[in-house]
Amino acid sequence: MLKHLLLKHSIAKTMLVLALHASVTFDAWSTVRVQNEPFPAHRHAVELDPLMRPFSKGPRMYPAINLLPLPLDALILRAKSRRAKMIVYTLAVAAVTAEIVTSKRNMNLYDQTAVRYHQQFVCTGCRAEK
Repeated sequence: MLKHLLLKHSIAKTMLVLALHASVTFDAWSTVRVQNEPFPAHRHAVELDPLMRPFSKGPRMYPAINLLPLPLDALILRAKSRRAKMIVYTLAVAAVTAEIVTSKRNMNLYDQTAVRYHQQFVCTGCRAEK
């Protein structure tokens, strides 16, 4: 029974760490996608996080952004008491949620700009689609 509970908690910890790194990687991909696309409105896109700004223009963003959650990973893996686990898990879930919301905002920005670019420059004689 104890082995089963320990295995269950170790799987939960591993899944939480993977979700955290997947969400920051998705955020990095969406940021690089918005900043590197050829649409005129994206030429002035700027990374707002001052720590990530030097890395935001290219593939260097992926390893740099995956270093940010390492302290939280250490807390997740070292949490022993029930209260500490609840606090750390809540922080990790909040971080994953924030990264997903930020990525979704980047994707919406990209899509809206792509539609405007298409309507203004590519499809000048087309009807505006709703």
